[in-house]
Amino acid sequence: MPWWAIVTVVAGMAAAWIAAGSIGLLAHPLRHTLTWIAVMVAVVAAWPRKGQPPVGWFVLAVGLAVAAIMTASNAPVVNVLAVAVVLAVLAQLHGGASGQAILLVALAAAVLGVFRLACSSIPAVWLAAGALGRAMGWLSGAITGEPLWIGATFGGIDFLVLSAALYVGWLRCTSPPRRTRAIHAAAAILLGQLLYLVVLAFSCKLTAALPDIVLPPPDDKSRLGIWAWGNAVRTLLPWNVPAIAGIVHATIAAVMFRWATWLPDGEPKPRRQTGSHESADTPWPFATALLAAATALLTVLTTSQSDFSGKRIVAYQQGRLDWIKPEHDSDDAGAYGILPIFVESLRGAFATSADLSQEDLAGADVLLLLHPDRPWPEERLERVWEFVRGGGSLLLAAEPRILEGESKSSFNEVLRPTGMSIRYDTAVSATNNWEHVCDPLSHAATAGIGDCRNRFALVMPSSIDVHPPAMPLLAARWAFSEPGSDAVLGGVREYEPGKKLGDLVLAAEQRFGRGRIVVLGDVSCLHNDVCANAYAFTGRLLSYLANRSGSPQAWWRQVLGLAAMAALTGLLAWRATAARVAVAAVALAGSLACCTLSSHYSARVLPDGRKHSPNNLAYIDASHLEAYSSDPWHDDGTAGLARTLMRNGYLPLLLSEVTLERLERAGLLISIAPARSFSLSEREAIRNFVERGGAFICIVGSQQAASSGPLLADFGFYLPPANVPATGNTKEAEPLGVGAFRQTYVRTDDDRAMMQTYAAWEVECHEPDAEELMVWSDGKVDLPFVVSRPIGKGTVTVIGDTYFAANKNLEGAGTRLQENVNFWRWLLAQLIRHEQWIPPKPAEDVPKDDVSEKGIRENLEEPADDAQPSEGSP
Repeated sequence: MPWWAIVTVVAGMAAAWIAAGSIGLLAHPLRHTLTWIAVMVAVVAAWPRKGQPPVGWFVLAVGLAVAAIMTASNAPVVNVLAVAVVLAVLAQLHGGASGQAILLVALAAAVLGVFRLACSSIPAVWLAAGALGRAMGWLSGAITGEPLWIGATFGGIDFLVLSAALYVGWLRCTSPPRRTRAIHAAAAILLGQLLYLVVLAFSCKLTAALPDIVLPPPDDKSRLGIWAWGNAVRTLLPWNVPAIAGIVHATIAAVMFRWATWLPDGEPKPRRQTGSHESADTPWPFATALLAAATALLTVLTTSQSDFSGKRIVAYQQGRLDWIKPEHDSDDAGAYGILPIFVESLRGAFATSADLSQEDLAGADVLLLLHPDRPWPEERLERVWEFVRGGGSLLLAAEPRILEGESKSSFNEVLRPTGMSIRYDTAVSATNNWEHVCDPLSHAATAGIGDCRNRFALVMPSSIDVHPPAMPLLAARWAFSEPGSDAVLGGVREYEPGKKLGDLVLAAEQRFGRGRIVVLGDVSCLHNDVCANAYAFTGRLLSYLANRSGSPQAWWRQVLGLAAMAALTGLLAWRATAARVAVAAVALAGSLACCTLSSHYSARVLPDGRKHSPNNLAYIDASHLEAYSSDPWHDDGTAGLARTLMRNGYLPLLLSEVTLERLERAGLLISIAPARSFSLSEREAIRNFVERGGAFICIVGSQQAASSGPLLADFGFYLPPANVPATGNTKEAEPLGVGAFRQTYVRTDDDRAMMQTYAAWEVECHEPDAEELMVWSDGKVDLPFVVSRPIGKGTVTVIGDTYFAANKNLEGAGTRLQENVNFWRWLLAQLIRHEQWIPPKPAEDVPKDDVSEKGIRENLEEPADDAQPSEGSP
């Protein structure tokens, strides 16, 4: 076989594994990029060397275009199927043994895609793959003496699946005798897998053997940074060690394909006597496509709706909890006080119970237990179990166990009759903020929710031990289990041999009698500080439990889905053709994408604040690449803004899509320096929202104002650009002041209230009804940087300071800039309630300089002591 065909085979295998996320921890953009690099290597290597008819070039162009669309998805299954499409198209362009070899890789990639779909949609397959990975880890530990506790991800099951599919096809397409060749190839694959596991088992010792990092002295200005190969390798261990398995398996495949004796025409086909038999194969690609589409329908589609109308949640009033939310004049931010308000916004009812009496449970749809920490009386446990057996739903949210005085975590007492238990451990993510590490399984509560921006609000969860009939809902592929709860208080520890590595279950479900039990390894999704980010998952989960909705994890759907996957795999392998593989891959990917989108749309959570006057639902836009961190407590995060909104009576949530359907239920919309422009339909929805009485606040400085420009222009606002070419007559904006400055916004007879900017810029609005709320002056010119104007029944306000509402300028973990907290209270009172709220006089008087009636900047040459220098100012 020519070398170009071997390169195509190896590149195709690599592309499939990269797309599946099998080679190690990769952020989704990097995974997509590496996938396409491998795909293009295959395309270049297999580029037709002879003249191709126009139809051949057309097929290649269409295949690449379809694959490009498929790889835009963050779903690994769809990405793997995209690789199968490209390889099938390349196989179609080549004949003989080379074309047959490429077709085998395309078929193996499609089989890997089906396997990944089975793992993510059929819990029994996920658990079986995990058990196989655990067995291989035990074998490696027995050989090396290094304990290795792993699951399917680090066990390298994906590598075995693709290699096994290639192995079977390779045997069928090579000339006999095959026995010796089959034994040698199988032994090579298994030994290669064992070699990878041995390297993984010794990864900690490899990390310890790397050279120590020697940092330069702090006062050494001759070096801008430091990079050492030991540091680079250390970040890859153990998270990217699976790439070694890919290299080993690809090398074995290259040897198998290069020196095998192939049948002259590939796989032998039965003779056809008449033309009627030629046409008999025509329906098979269509039958394969229908079966592929049905597979996704059976295993993914859900029509569950997040309707909480008339439903009631009862929370057990015992555990590590309080029902306080942030309030003015209080330093206690509380824990779960926003949860009843959120349930109310979904048109449900929320109540608490001290003893879970029969009367309290009689009218409940969902029983909520938040980390119970006292022993359970047996009769109370019986009432809980009878409640679930009778058709009720139980949501148990836990966290790393506590053993303090009389407090002792008691959640496993509740789970005693189930196949679930919560481990005494702390799950530690390989990344900050749990991004790009999770694997949500198909479920009404998780459909369409990705693992970016920590939509599941994971902080320091405990992992869950799951056995049938329990089913995992959410797993962390790239995390490890730290025994005990010391990691919560003492900081994160490093992975060591014997700790559970990968595939930690963080949420699980089990049917119990006529009811169901869902266990969460982390209570954070219900907490005040992260409810804004996790409300889509939380709302779906509560609605699913309250409505007893159907799920793709119903046993009959799993059985039919597994049968459909087996039939699809068999149909693809039987007399495989490039057309059949490509059509099946496109049909399965398209059906999967449509089912996921449909499930996501039907289960969308639509909170409603219109029962309150004024409307208490506040959205912070999170759909246009805003200039804030996805980590709520990062310096550039929005947790401080969310707390400030809670103090002012709002339910703050992150807005995942700007639609009229969502905005008509809200009273406040905040946009923070978006990097992606608003579409025409989004701009129309925002205008409609404002004209009906909503308040829109846009927080953006001139340096980030380009994407907001068209939207602001709709309302008569303009921010001069900060960076303009030297040629032309465009006015260039200048930062107001040098760094942060304090500004008066309210004057009284004996005092004045002040706020602090971070990096303010001028805001222009020449409409006659515009009101300049904050103005900066250098004594010569007055430049407004907070401007508001009425639009219809609502208002639009622009704050020319991108990081004005960031934690570092408002409220961080353990710190609070009270001046700005008061300013927001004053501003919201002005805009929403049209009231004049006067901040209380501070304990220590602020020295009074000469300040104009408009609130001129203080004559400070340096920023205030509690201000930070402006990163946005030159």
